[in-house]
Amino acid sequence: MTTNAAAIEMVASWLASSRSAVVLTGAGISTESGIPDFRSPGGVWSKYRTVYYDEFLESADARYEYWRQKCEMHREFAYAQPNVGHQVLARWEASGCIRGVITQNIDGLHQIAGSGRVLELHGTARQAACIDCRARYEIGPLVEQFLAQNRVGVTISIDGPKEVQDQFRVFANGTGSYDIVMPKIRELLRRHRTRPVGARVTLTTNQLDIRRIFQHLTEEVGFWEVGFAPVTTAPNRDYAIAEDGFDSMLRQFQALAADFLEAALQGRHHGFSNVKDTLEEIHKGVSKPFPCGAGLGLLGVSTDGDVALCHRFAGSDAHKLGTVRTGIDRLVQIGFLEKHHIADKTDCSQCWARPMCAGGCYHEAHTRYGDTARPNLHYCEWIRAWTDTCLRIYGELSARNPGFLEQFDDKVEHETSQVS
Repeated sequence: MTTNAAAIEMVASWLASSRSAVVLTGAGISTESGIPDFRSPGGVWSKYRTVYYDEFLESADARYEYWRQKCEMHREFAYAQPNVGHQVLARWEASGCIRGVITQNIDGLHQIAGSGRVLELHGTARQAACIDCRARYEIGPLVEQFLAQNRVGVTISIDGPKEVQDQFRVFANGTGSYDIVMPKIRELLRRHRTRPVGARVTLTTNQLDIRRIFQHLTEEVGFWEVGFAPVTTAPNRDYAIAEDGFDSMLRQFQALAADFLEAALQGRHHGFSNVKDTLEEIHKGVSKPFPCGAGLGLLGVSTDGDVALCHRFAGSDAHKLGTVRTGIDRLVQIGFLEKHHIADKTDCSQCWARPMCAGGCYHEAHTRYGDTARPNLHYCEWIRAWTDTCLRIYGELSARNPGFLEQFDDKVEHETSQVS
């Protein structure tokens, strides 16, 4: 008999002979559900400072910091699902093998799995209690209230209707995410009215019905605006967009851009943010030395606290710029920016669209060519055609409704956070 088999037999014998068994669980049971434990890299203690109770009572800044942390941790707990460990304990309780569970965890996954008798030694992250009247409230609406009151910009990563979202956006157990996240998204959209909430869609070869996705997310769900980005991956992946896929994507972008122009000429809002963002750059005379804010104003933080170029490089040691504990290594940052300036991309030197493109996404170049400094030559024609489309729209608006462009005269507040 193996060691594991012997241990199982021993536990089974204990349960069979016990009249009042309980199970004590800790952070380890939830790690398979995607929730890091407290002390390991990426755990709570590695990312956040503790806000103590007396500090919470005495300081508005401390309360703000507490709720900021609460909002970030809520993302990890809100969509986590019980794993087989939680499910087994729920079945044991239902069958009478155990009386209940005592847990150090605050994630609430035992109750979601079906356990009825759960003692939470450290409370729960799924509820909050009023310190005056002790009334208890679900945490989700309070997080939404915090985001709204503090005018936190939110962009939600979602790929479209259920059949589209559930193709790739699944939990660790294979369950599709649409039915779980959509009610929460609708509630956030209902409550968060102080700033527009946007959606970001990742397009793949099997998800190129752009108009259907746009209509679902704006008209049926209620997002103020929707932006689309092609998946960045090696060309041999099944979901990578092939050349004919880029052609289809361009045609659909142009059709949606025509709708945008029609709405803008009539003074109506249209939520196709790919057009709006490009029009803003044209209006402000942007000439990009770099393709995006990666490594500048945009950084990505991994669960272990490492800081990388952007969210797509989070967790990559080769693209690490520092940590949340020690800060940014300015020499590494400066070295990266000097290497990646548009002036050093000789392939782009004769391209008329380079002030708008600057060579394209670092991550796309890394996955395609193995070098973040390479320009993305595989979609140059696409970029030029799309830039031409937006230039023509800008010209039409300048001539026929110049007042529409006045919104770009002042600094526009871009989305400051992304929630998946």
